[in-house]
Amino acid sequence: LISTLLCFVGPQRIVVDMAIDTDKGLEAAGGFGQFQTLVTIALAWPWFICGIQSLLFVFVGMAPSFEGWQNCPMPPTPVGLQGHTVVSDWQLTCGKEDYLAVMSSAFFFGVLLGAPFVGSLSDSHGRKNALLVSTVFFLVASVATAVSTGPYTFAFARVLAGIGVGGMGITAFVLNAEFLGTHRSVLGITTNLSFAVGCMFLSLLAFRSPSWRSQAWACFLLGLPNLVIMRWVPESPKWYACRDDDEQVLAVLAYVAKFNGAPLFEPTYSHESTPEPAPLSAILKHPLNLRAAVMTMAWFSASLCYYGLALNAGSMGSNIYLTNALGAAVETPAYLVVIGCIDRPAIGRKMLCVTFFFAAGAACVNTVMLSPGGTAETATALFGRFAISIVFATLYLWGAELFPTCIRSGALGLQSMSARVAGMIAPFVLTSAPSPLVMLGIPATICGGLCLLMDETVGKKMPDTIEELTGEHVPLVSKKLKE
Repeated sequence: LISTLLCFVGPQRIVVDMAIDTDKGLEAAGGFGQFQTLVTIALAWPWFICGIQSLLFVFVGMAPSFEGWQNCPMPPTPVGLQGHTVVSDWQLTCGKEDYLAVMSSAFFFGVLLGAPFVGSLSDSHGRKNALLVSTVFFLVASVATAVSTGPYTFAFARVLAGIGVGGMGITAFVLNAEFLGTHRSVLGITTNLSFAVGCMFLSLLAFRSPSWRSQAWACFLLGLPNLVIMRWVPESPKWYACRDDDEQVLAVLAYVAKFNGAPLFEPTYSHESTPEPAPLSAILKHPLNLRAAVMTMAWFSASLCYYGLALNAGSMGSNIYLTNALGAAVETPAYLVVIGCIDRPAIGRKMLCVTFFFAAGAACVNTVMLSPGGTAETATALFGRFAISIVFATLYLWGAELFPTCIRSGALGLQSMSARVAGMIAPFVLTSAPSPLVMLGIPATICGGLCLLMDETVGKKMPDTIEELTGEHVPLVSKKLKE
């Protein structure tokens, strides 16, 4: 989980005394040059395949397309439609519908396991090795899914897939961020867009290859380019710097400089030191307790709403392929809104989250008044996904900036864990709640109000210690509570 921190530290650095200043070294090696451009493109691929794997169950577990499939017992699957969905292949009707929710939740349970496991591995054994382990999990899971013989083996395969996706996304992000140095902000759009494009591609894949086993084999093939990417992309210079391996740091920076056509340079050393880490229990005390509670609930609600709407694509409209593709497509303008507004002092992180939490909640709740499966309901749900995508992208940054360096990784881990738990719950909400979208919208609306209690962080230096929060950086409501 500590590796997550490097995605958000901005101009700050986690370095040791007299360590080589890698940010200045990367700038001297060409800044955002040809090497960084190619690395960013290459490391967008893991996010692309993560998008496919994350929503694969939308098509694997969709309702059969032949009449009478809901009858008890289910009639034999017509010739030509066999293998199109696990529902018909394993007769998951007539009291067995809960299997579908468990099989879908298994993936998010794997993500919950994969993020901290691979994140820790990334810190101890390097970013490339962690990415390799994640890729192996991804490939093995794809094969295991393709050869599954029943709900239990399928659920186990989905746990493995979740571990691979949970580790792959964060490791690729961190490795990319550490090569971009002070130009990390570009990742806010490249990674999210790659994920969204993967979700859109999934619709085309499922349409052209309707067999769920074929879709799993396609995931295996799409995961193989990761092995090529890892052969070319060098290890992170920041990781080498944290291990006091100056020789390797200089070798990587020289390689980057040569690739960018930049001249050789003299290394710059930093005398900054890492702030002393604080125990995670400090998050339960003032002034961090209110921030931790609100941000944890915000991540939970955003994840519940996002994945609930994404997994509910099969219930929206008559064409599941088009609905899923449109759901992913609306994320593109959402991320453009984030890029254009997140650093504006008049808007910032706070108003983005407040405004679009309310918008997403209202969209979900209002669907109860619309005709089920109609165009109006589909359009309203798509707007809800647009709004919650803005919130999710903003929370990644805001949730890090609200906490000091000494405990930021633990705070981010807590927030991320709440999001994964929400992802596990989302399938059960869709199958068990009388008005599923209303249940997705209520928490989002509540969190829109709770975010008003938080501080705006635009233009402010991120704190290093808890003591820094006892001054002007503490929200007004926290000051009043303290008084």
